Amino acid sequence: FPSHDKIPVIQTRGTIQGPHSLCKGEQGKYKLPQWTTTDFQWEIVGNTGNNLAQVIPTDQRNEVIITPLASGTLTLRATYMNTLLHCGGTAEFIIEVGKTFKIEGPDNLCLNEPMPYTNSESVASNWTLTTAQGVTVTTQEQTESFYYEFTTPGNYILTTEAPGYCKSKQKVITVLPIPTIPNGVVGNTEVCPNSTYTYSVQNPDPNSEYRWWIINGSVLGSDMGNQVNVTFNGTFPAYIKLYKVSLTPISCVSEPKIITINKISVNATISSNNAAICANSLATYQALIPGTSTLHTDGDTYNWSFANASGPYPAHTLGSVSTGQGTNSVEITWNNVTTVTTVDLVLTIGKCKQE
Repeated sequence: FPSHDKIPVIQTRGTIQGPHSLCKGEQGKYKLPQWTTTDFQWEIVGNTGNNLAQVIPTDQRNEVIITPLASGTLTLRATYMNTLLHCGGTAEFIIEVGKTFKIEGPDNLCLNEPMPYTNSESVASNWTLTTAQGVTVTTQEQTESFYYEFTTPGNYILTTEAPGYCKSKQKVITVLPIPTIPNGVVGNTEVCPNSTYTYSVQNPDPNSEYRWWIINGSVLGSDMGNQVNVTFNGTFPAYIKLYKVSLTPISCVSEPKIITINKISVNATISSNNAAICANSLATYQALIPGTSTLHTDGDTYNWSFANASGPYPAHTLGSVSTGQGTNSVEITWNNVTTVTTVDLVLTIGKCKQE
């Protein structure tokens, strides 16, 4: 039987096989024939301190992995020597390394928040936005920046490419829903100007923060928190706007809960009994909540007086407050007159240091 032995034929100029183009940071595998008993030395020409590329040996001496670290033209060189035949040679291979894109912009966005995304090379490029499932949402051509207002929460993928450049790595964008409107505000809806009032969030969410905004007033201290102190400047109506703010992964702000604030009303009526009285008599009068028989108690001060008398008598001479001046109920002594006379009983209620 004839015997067969494999005899390596070592080329003086070998032919390297592998991809002719790579992107910066992309790995490519290159190889020469698997000549037995042959030692291979691989290098990138001019690669000082791996400034041009990483040269990574594999478990096969005739193969190497190249990871470019700079764009441009690289020369891969292999020097080989057969230890049995003591012959060898060299081989060179040109690798064109394309420039790479990096998409710059936030990873997380709030719903309805338009945000520009740019490419790191500041060149006009073509953009594609898809859902996480690969469905195209929109494309934009030949622009340095990508603008889009997301109206549906979820995960999206953004890529960009341009002639002479490698396609960018995918940019995963998470669009977060805006928080729900706060439940409500606990506190006075009728106030005095220039006085301090405390307001708090109704049923606050422990996973959220709250921001306060006052129209025709101001927050005393920080505008963030479940409770704030507020003063109003005297222009009414005033408004409290309360926003819910999400905490993680970014702060998204809800639509506001709006509370209308009015100046405290000090309207009252005087009890109508004893509207006609005799001279030299006593009569009792009360401040009432309009339309009711309930005593008005919301005033800070109550001042009773007389005005608009008919006849020859000055108003202040027709009667006097016997008891109760400064309160919501008084007893009045009516003086003597010789003719039928009318006079106005006037009640001035003070509130908020005003009347």
